[in-house]
Amino acid sequence: MGKSIYLINAGNDEKYKHGVAHGTSFPPLGVISLGTAVQNRTDWNVRVLDGLITDERGIIQDIEQARPTVVGVSVLSTSYQSALNIARAGKRVGATTIFGNDQAAITGKNMLLTRLEIDYVCTADSGETPLIHFLEYLEGKRDISNVAKLMYRKSEEIKHNDLPELAPADRFAILDQIEIPNRALIPKEVREKYLENYQATYPDEGVTGTGTINRFRGCPRAKNRCCYCGIADLTIRASSPRMFWDDVRAAREMEINRLFEAGDSVSGAQKYLEQILAAKPDRLDWGAFVYTSARETNQKLVELYKKLGVFRANMGLDSGDDLMLKRLKGKKDSVKQNQRAVKLLSDIGIRVYASFVLGGPGETRDSVENTVKFARWLIDNALVDGTEAQPLFPELNAKTGRMLLNPEYALKNAESEGWRIRNRDLLYELPKKWEEHENPDPIEISQDWATVFSEVPYEELLTIAANIRDYSKLRGVATGSSWIMGG
Repeated sequence: MGKSIYLINAGNDEKYKHGVAHGTSFPPLGVISLGTAVQNRTDWNVRVLDGLITDERGIIQDIEQARPTVVGVSVLSTSYQSALNIARAGKRVGATTIFGNDQAAITGKNMLLTRLEIDYVCTADSGETPLIHFLEYLEGKRDISNVAKLMYRKSEEIKHNDLPELAPADRFAILDQIEIPNRALIPKEVREKYLENYQATYPDEGVTGTGTINRFRGCPRAKNRCCYCGIADLTIRASSPRMFWDDVRAAREMEINRLFEAGDSVSGAQKYLEQILAAKPDRLDWGAFVYTSARETNQKLVELYKKLGVFRANMGLDSGDDLMLKRLKGKKDSVKQNQRAVKLLSDIGIRVYASFVLGGPGETRDSVENTVKFARWLIDNALVDGTEAQPLFPELNAKTGRMLLNPEYALKNAESEGWRIRNRDLLYELPKKWEEHENPDPIEISQDWATVFSEVPYEELLTIAANIRDYSKLRGVATGSSWIMGG
């Protein structure tokens, strides 16, 4: 087979098989884009596999039969065990293994200290060029120290090359360095499965194909981010309007007419959206699914969205309680603002997928009840066509994670924001338990968080999240959660 690399999106571990309503409706752009870079810039053979559709056993059998030179795995906290199983299969056939994506970027050092089946970790947000440079290193064409964002073992240390992953450029054109993804790297039968999943959730939208695009990244809250946000780089950056529409056109040529723009908060750059609209090709029929912040939503934005082709907005409404919103998101956020944003979108014909976070700092039964009432109000007034509710997950590199790992920092925040630490003994045990962990289990770490920081116990938060989902189903609204105990 010659030099070959398998790029694999690890599937969810068994207890996280059930996910958000649209979780398996869009093919994984990350491994597709990496594969495209390998295909375009090297002479390596590349194969892209998705564990959300192809079962883990099938992926492992493929690796054992093909014996690739490199096995790269995209891993999240909810897919870590599957990723390890794939890595072990790679090592059994003599492959070099490398992990990437969010969880690897957050706890990569601990992974390398703990797991010999992981050879390298890529911490890049835009990993295309770092991956090419990594392959050049394996071929002996580049020194390992010149591979950007690579983490690796050297003697008794873990090294990290904190070098730029993209060449300097205007921030609204810098992502032009990432080529248009070859979405055909995912086999047709797998793409059809994604379409089937989308149609099962939203059967009446006339969708002929689904895909992901990520030509905008970042958030205007970068300096004052939501307390649970663990995204490493929230600097606003994008592709040029020309590149944006070239990417959309390439998707449309594959009969994809529903594209998920995975930007962190597309609403955060209205002037850029105006440039995108000005460059929009005539007669380009498509529908976009975008992340939108309620705080940034106004009449001008929703009109821009409508003209651009935005079909659905994913909004992190988080809470129906003003005090909790300020703790979770910021001093300028409010329930009234959330209501206004949803109504603006709904009135212009843009559908809304709303998500809620339960168990924030100082969450009380009264504040949770306000969230339940708000969610029901949205559903009863046909203002949302999808909901998601779950207990807070404290990413270790987010403010919530820093509170969990630093008792004095947590106490300072509790005093300044007017809430209490419920279990101080456990608070002081948490740093030792989690700071060197390779992959904190989302359920277990969320349980610890709720025990210390929320007035509402974790099991009760699960019940409340289930109640929101049940009410959504009763009223014909799509619903889900990033993890659901007991299915």
